[in-house]
Amino acid sequence: MYGATADGNRRLLDEAAPIDASRATGQFSDWSASRGAAWWRGQGLSREEQDNWRLIDRQGPFRQASGHLRVRRLNRSRALYISDIFHTLVNSSLRTVVLVFSACYLGIILFFTFLFMIASGPCTLQLAGFKAAWAFSLETIMTIGYAFPGDQSYFDQCTVVVALVTAESILGVLCDALAVGLVYARFSRAQSRACTIVFSDFCVMRRIRGKLVLMFQVAEMRKHQLVEAHVRCYALARHACPDETRPLFYFSTNTMRLVQPDDELGGMLFMSLPSMIVHPVDAFSPLRPRGSGAFEHAQSAEAGGAAKPGQQLDEGEVRGVQSSAHDPSSAYEFPDVLQRDCDLANGNRERKSAPPPRPDPQEEEDAIRDYLEAHKVEIVAVVEGIDAVTSDTIQARHSYCPRDILWHHDFVPCTFEGASGEAVLDFSQFHRTVPLECGAEDQVPLYVINT
Repeated sequence: MYGATADGNRRLLDEAAPIDASRATGQFSDWSASRGAAWWRGQGLSREEQDNWRLIDRQGPFRQASGHLRVRRLNRSRALYISDIFHTLVNSSLRTVVLVFSACYLGIILFFTFLFMIASGPCTLQLAGFKAAWAFSLETIMTIGYAFPGDQSYFDQCTVVVALVTAESILGVLCDALAVGLVYARFSRAQSRACTIVFSDFCVMRRIRGKLVLMFQVAEMRKHQLVEAHVRCYALARHACPDETRPLFYFSTNTMRLVQPDDELGGMLFMSLPSMIVHPVDAFSPLRPRGSGAFEHAQSAEAGGAAKPGQQLDEGEVRGVQSSAHDPSSAYEFPDVLQRDCDLANGNRERKSAPPPRPDPQEEEDAIRDYLEAHKVEIVAVVEGIDAVTSDTIQARHSYCPRDILWHHDFVPCTFEGASGEAVLDFSQFHRTVPLECGAEDQVPLYVINT
């Protein structure tokens, strides 16, 4: 069944085997942009304009995302931030942290300087002025030790000075503990660990058994792997407000169902080897125009008892036709429960009405391209897991814009068997893709040609 196609795939692999060393360092944008962004350049969109769509930047090494979201928050309640001052400082810039702790230490030293100046006379501290009192306060909070200016009866056993020294020492210990904990928390943040979880530079849109699927790869560069690693995907889209007096755009976040790995099983990943993430672009996918199946549903409603020409329906019949216009088992409309076509095909769920006719492949792809551009859709992939060494929860984020989608391409396998039987992962081939010979027609994926 797949013999001829598999031979074509092997020929593509042979042609794609050589790779420039510069590509192994992550410089894949110029190499693949001629194919991946050709359609978008035809629409008159520059690379800078397309990058402005991103809510997650892609400026990191190996063409990876830093994970920072370009979200500006207005009218925030600062009281909520102050109530959790520790995590507020952990997420602040290094300059802010240094300024805050410097101000705390200097404030404590200055406060006790004035108190020591007041107690200097009665307690024979022999402080000659502000500088001497400042030095005494600094020596106390930093536990440097005193150079007694007088005899062994220094302090003159004055209760006030002993209490002040005790209080300042305790405050100094508390500030030291907070500073050490904050510095450790900043250096051991799990987000830094996420930088070695790599995503493919591009995602591919292709057909398998006649159905459109979106695919990308994810892998772990480190030897020790994440525990309980799993993946989720979201589609962020911009929509125009219906009120013409407010020409604004609002954002919608839509979950993308996955078939590989199966999100109903938790979307678990084995990160030691590259994992292929597959999203079906079916009637429930947020990558398709909403209401794209409305015409088919309207046709089925008419066939199921709508009024014929010249015939009028009563109010109850009108409501029945309107309620039957949308079938949640065949397509998604807010706020339905998101499903997958594969569950219907596998018999895990029942379809309430006859399936709509399959659209023309070219018209379907053009409609998806237009929708992705018009709504500036950004696909956000999130991989989460637990680091086995620190037990910290890790979250790596990556994004794909429309120009990052290669239509009718496939990934080149980047793993092979070594001389001693071990698995070898070549990251210089990790981003590599090849165009499909059959274009929009079905073709066996390159990574299953030997199965």
